[in-house]
Amino acid sequence: MRNTAFIFKRNRLSKIFKIAGVAFLFLLLGGIVTWHYLPTIMAKAIVNECEGLHVIPKKIKHSINQRVDEVPKVLDSLKSEGVYITLDDLIKAIDEAKQEEIIKTIDVLEHAKLQNTDQVIRIVLENMDFGKLENEKLIATAKRKMKMSDVKRAMKMIRENGKPYLLTIPIGKETLKSILLEKKRKIEAELNS
Repeated sequence: MRNTAFIFKRNRLSKIFKIAGVAFLFLLLGGIVTWHYLPTIMAKAIVNECEGLHVIPKKIKHSINQRVDEVPKVLDSLKSEGVYITLDDLIKAIDEAKQEEIIKTIDVLEHAKLQNTDQVIRIVLENMDFGKLENEKLIATAKRKMKMSDVKRAMKMIRENGKPYLLTIPIGKETLKSILLEKKRKIEAELNS
């Protein structure tokens, strides 16, 4: 009788461990799929404003598209001034941006009394390394294009939704890269047609 109870308990624990293992495996696979495909899905939904995910408000999609559509124009303008930066350079900079630097920059921005875009750009440049992109003409263009209202809105979103850290920074970087790549394909297709 004792042996039977012991075997029953052992079998029950074994089943629990198997179920927990399977659940963990599904969770792990779900995380990998989300990590890999979510940025691409989000980027396609943003670039194709009328299609895809309807979770992202149209106003936000439109705003992101407007800003990203300006990138080739800005790069062409810089090229005429002798500054040769490509979309691939921007994508590389996004790839190489270190999570620790992003977190530190957000913390400094959050605790500073932000008055103007010059101050914001100075803080970003002091806390992050942009390599080739730290060009005077590119910085001047950023100062002209950046609006303090956008900075304040972004900081408000961070305060209200929590700071982007371990999970959101890599997903954000991948989404931004995917948006640029989608736009690059679209631009190249237009040029080649």
